[in-house]
Parts: sequence; structure tokens; C-alpha cells
Amino acid sequence: MYHLTDTIAKNNFTEDKELNAHIAELPDKNNSLVVVSSRFNDGDMKLRGAEELNRWNTLVDSTFVDRVMDDLTADCLDIVTEIWVKSTNTENSSVHIGYEEILEMCNMKQVKNGKSYYRKEDRLKIMERLAALATIFIYVNEDNEIVILNDDENPSESLAYKKQRVRRLFVMDEVVFAKDIETDEMLGIESMNVAPGTFLSKYLFGSEKLTGLLSKKALEYNSKQQRYHKRLTRYLSWRWRIQQAYQHLVHPYSIGGPKGLLSVMGVSMNQNPARIRNVFEKTLDDLMRDEVIKDWQYQTPIDEGKCSGRNWLENYWLNLKVTVTPTDELVSLQQELLQKKKITPKNKLMEILVKDPVIEVQDMETEEIQTPQLEQQQVNRDINWYQQKILQYKEENKCSLRDIAKEIEISPSNLSKLLTGKRKRLSEETSNKLDKWIERQEVVNLL
Repeated sequence: MYHLTDTIAKNNFTEDKELNAHIAELPDKNNSLVVVSSRFNDGDMKLRGAEELNRWNTLVDSTFVDRVMDDLTADCLDIVTEIWVKSTNTENSSVHIGYEEILEMCNMKQVKNGKSYYRKEDRLKIMERLAALATIFIYVNEDNEIVILNDDENPSESLAYKKQRVRRLFVMDEVVFAKDIETDEMLGIESMNVAPGTFLSKYLFGSEKLTGLLSKKALEYNSKQQRYHKRLTRYLSWRWRIQQAYQHLVHPYSIGGPKGLLSVMGVSMNQNPARIRNVFEKTLDDLMRDEVIKDWQYQTPIDEGKCSGRNWLENYWLNLKVTVTPTDELVSLQQELLQKKKITPKNKLMEILVKDPVIEVQDMETEEIQTPQLEQQQVNRDINWYQQKILQYKEENKCSLRDIAKEIEISPSNLSKLLTGKRKRLSEETSNKLDKWIERQEVVNLL
């Protein structure tokens, strides 16, 4: 979900002339997900006749896509999904959404002579962006699902093809278009009944958003002057929503690199190095002032002596990491959610690591029977694998064994014995904790 919002916010679409559409690929472990913004109409818009369809296509032509795929459109996506999550009781139900609701949640109200109002241009902007959301489809390339068609008359001939599913981001009904009175030109969507498509609903239905309050704060930032604040807040909201399951909300974030915070914020590197550092630090300071975060600091104290001279940005500062601490309110909310989730979720990835103390008991009846020699080889291989993972993590993150032990939720002495080869066998509980810790790091690396 975050990758989709981020793609829209930064307009990471490229024009595909063959498809007559704008496309962007999303990172995904199992499938190649492609976001497509196009004129494609599958009937749910209820357009009347070819002339009406032509007006709609004129509205969503290439110049429209280039103009409105931005942070404000990403805000509209967040608002529509948040309203749906809070209002619906079933996965297939829809909610009514109008542009004025979005204006209100985006804090775009103006005040003049003691009266509040919305500017005409702001109303039109939201109408356009609702129309932009209506143009988005998700193409799922299911590479592992191959279909072979055999010719009954000639068995030697066959046709193999891959399946590609096309899913609308939102399913809309009762769409009310805004049109120019004189020209009948479509200006955008005034209101609609909307429900997430099948692709989006599986991520949203039944979700408990730890960081709903952060999402609201992100909406309040101006989509132009404060786009760095908005993008960083949205990113932290997503990261903390994932990390809540593991009770590790404080995590080091890289500054530079393709997954670093500068890339998240979309800061241009074609400017003065001191300016880049100032923009980065000021944005974090502003988030702290606005109580989006509690604190931030460099993971290791910064050496100002290295922040000067030739190539200091590339050779030193971009390689640093920062830790961002969530607010006390967010931590308290996390604890409340963890207390509610006493039942283990079906999804192992989101399994809550809050358990009562368990006495380790080895179940001999269910253990696979192996010869002592083969069993010892398996144990040694497993321990070596864990050792490599832990040492690699220690080297990459420059952290102590005590900190790693705390993350894994085992004692420092047990971790030390594991790394020095003094542990010849791992208990089931320790193995489970190590597996979950490694799984957590893999998730973080994907983000």
C-alpha cells in the first residue's frame, strides 16, 4: 500500500505508447505488480454513450496524468481508504465520498472576514484527483501460472500463455461528474460511492491502524511547500505499522542510498551539500516540533570535522544512519493493540511476540527419527546459518551483541555461546525466536 501511495505522490509513471497509458512497477515478492493509469473503462463508471466516454477520455489524457499524479492525489488515496476502513462492516460494501470531505480532511479551508470557505481552485483540484484515482488499475503478472492449450485435432500443437489479471484500484458507482456549464467539459468527480477493488481490499479490511493519527498529521502538511514532511510522515506511519508486531518501533534508518530517507523524501541531490543536510535535519526537527515524532538523532555522534571539504556528503554524511523515536502516544497505542491481540494471527509475518514464559519441553514423540550422525550434521548446519545471519547483521548495523540479544529476546550469554560454538543444540523456543528475528530483518530490508 505504501509503495502505491509513494508512486502516486512522486509521479513515478512512465508513458507506454503501445498501451496508451502511464505505467509504474511496484516491488513485490511473489508477483510483478504494475500500476496503470489509463482511459480503460470497464463499465462501472456508467458513462452514457460514445460522446460521454470521449469527454471522460479527454479528462484523463496524458497531460492530465502528468499534472495530477502528486502528493495531493496520494492524500486523496489515503483519505478514501481511511474513510472506507472506518465506515464499512463487510469487505464488499461501499461508502459515499464527496470532494468536500476530502477538502475538510486536507485542512484546505480558508478564512476571510471571519467566514470560512474553500477556494474554487482547491475544489477543482480535489475533483480532478478523485478522477485520477478512477483511472488506476493494478495489473498482476502471475508468472507462475502457465496455461497450456492443446489442439484436440493435432495433439502435437499447443499454445502456452501466462495469466495477467487486471484489477481496478477502486470500484465506483453512482458517480457524479462535475461539468462546465457552457462547454459541457468534464472537470472531475464531485462524489461517488466507492469500495476498494479486490487487490486493495485484502490489505485494508479488518486492519487496525496503529498510526492513524500520523496519517492525519501527514494530511495537514501542504502538498507543495511541505511535501518532504508529508512523505516522511507517511513513510514512518507505514514502517511503524509493520514494526508494531515486533515491538521494535525504534529502528536505524539510512540517510543515503536507494532506500534511504532522502530517497523517501524525494530530495534532489543536484544542489549544495550543505543545503541537502539542512533540508533533511530541518524536516526532522519540524516533525519533532509538530509532535509527529518524539525525537531523532544520528545513530553515532556526527563528526563535524568530516562535514567539510571535497565530497564530504558522498564519502561521509550519506553513509550515516538516524534513529527516530515515536511519540509516547504512539507507544501507548501500540501496547493497547498488543494486549488486544492475544490470539495468534494466521499470517505468521504479523505474529505478535507477546507470550507467557514457557518451560522448554522437548517432545520426543513428534521429533523426526534420525541417526545421531545425520542429526548432528543438521544441527551444526543450522547453527552455522544462524551465526552467519547474526554476524552479518552486527557488521552492517554496527550494534553490540547485547542490543542484538534484546531484539531476538534471548539472554546475551546465550547469544555469546551460540556465536562461539559453545551451544551444540538449539531449543525449539530459541530457534523460533531466531527465525522470527531473521524474518523481521528480511521484511525491513524489503521496505
